[in-house]
Formats: sequence, C-alpha cells, structure tokens
Amino acid sequence: MVQETEFQSDDPALAGTMRPIWALDPMPDGTRVSVTCENVPEGISKEDHDAGLRSTLANLASFTE
Repeated sequence: MVQETEFQSDDPALAGTMRPIWALDPMPDGTRVSVTCENVPEGISKEDHDAGLRSTLANLASFTE
C-alpha cells in the first residue's frame, strides 16, 4: 500500500510530501508489516522518524492482537 502524507509548515525543512510504502508479508504465525518512507522532509531527524514509525507499528500491533 502506498500513501502520500503532506507536511505543512512555515519551515521549508519540515514541509513536503512524504511517501510511506507499507508491505504486508504472510508469515506462518501472522503477518509481518513493514514500512519504508520516501521523501522524508530533511528537518525530521532519522532518530525522530524511526521513533515515530516504531510507535505507529506498536499501535497497529496492539490494535490487531
């Protein structure tokens, strides 16, 4: 699944359109979910972005388990 997320900000380093690409892979005991993001605004640090993605995936897991 491919999405586009628009970040609106007065700071150009935090604005732009990010493209998350979600992959769902069947596993013997469920489904592995992974996400890759393209065009992350340059003002979002890798550490902050990784923390946000981990939080999103943890929320998804708690919702589906």
